[in-house]
Amino acid sequence: SYLSGRVAVYYNNTWGTVCDEGWDIRDAHVVCRMLGFHHAVEARSGASFGEGTGPVWLSNLGCSGSESNISQCANSTSEWSEQDCGHDRDVGVVCTENPLTQNVRLVDGQHPAEGRVEIYNPNTGAFGAIYASGWDLNDAKVVCNILGYPYALYARRNSHGIYGYGPWYTVANYFRCAGTENSIYNCNYYDYNSQRTDTAGVSCSESPETLSVRIVNGSHPAEGRVEVYYNNTWGTVCDEGWDIRDANVVCRMLGYSFAMQYRTSAYYGAGSGPVWMTGLSCTGRENNVANCYHDGFTTSSHCSHSNDVGVVCLGHTLTVRLSGGTQPNEGRVEVYFNNTWGTICD
Repeated sequence: SYLSGRVAVYYNNTWGTVCDEGWDIRDAHVVCRMLGFHHAVEARSGASFGEGTGPVWLSNLGCSGSESNISQCANSTSEWSEQDCGHDRDVGVVCTENPLTQNVRLVDGQHPAEGRVEIYNPNTGAFGAIYASGWDLNDAKVVCNILGYPYALYARRNSHGIYGYGPWYTVANYFRCAGTENSIYNCNYYDYNSQRTDTAGVSCSESPETLSVRIVNGSHPAEGRVEVYYNNTWGTVCDEGWDIRDANVVCRMLGYSFAMQYRTSAYYGAGSGPVWMTGLSCTGRENNVANCYHDGFTTSSHCSHSNDVGVVCLGHTLTVRLSGGTQPNEGRVEVYFNNTWGTICD
């Protein structure tokens, strides 16, 4: 991407690199602004963008972050010389053209596109985590879009268990986004004063994620235990939170119209391999379970295969009629299925 790469510095008629000793986001901000970008999203070290060639010109820049050129940074004038530092320590930056990204960051993820969501409080000059109650994929979409990622894969409500704890954002911490806002501050937000434990997290991506599913061990092809293919392995889904809305998404993924029943407690027998998904929570309108909220893929789920879920799908649309009313537009609802008219329980 034109927004990221190894930093190279032209000095004494020669291009060289910068050592990562002392390198931080403040130095990266200066570099990004020199290149015409708004600010830096990340300061990379350890030759993250590959090793350069030529001299290693600088180390310990010591920028405050407000300078317009790295020559103005505290240690630049005394450090212009070949450093005792190898190219395996060349620095890099990830810049952004979006001024809003300076207000949101992801912390403690395994890669830059995931982590605990923290928001900048201009009153304190510090970032803080936000409360995860109700945090969903629409909220995650806004955060990911602000950070330059077109897709949100997961909205995590228990990110403290995955991404650790941080200080709380004190202005507001309970967000409700539609998913189309261009700033987290354009979402509805409130100050939630009860004891807060769960922090919100996200996993973002450059491309949408889709999952393959199958149903096995049923008495006919349209029913069975639900299995999900992830990381080149088939695994199962925990029944924690499993309901008809989740089952509807699975059935539509398999080409059926909708789910007639959802099953829990290994109704179709215990599966094998990992229990990939827990806390699955679909609205029922998603076209893939990857787009539903869940607690993230894990091989260490607290669920066992005794909690494996299942579905009974219906492969065609139903015919309905109204009966027993005094006029055509009222009456008892009856459904035609399996060559028989029947009713619907309230």
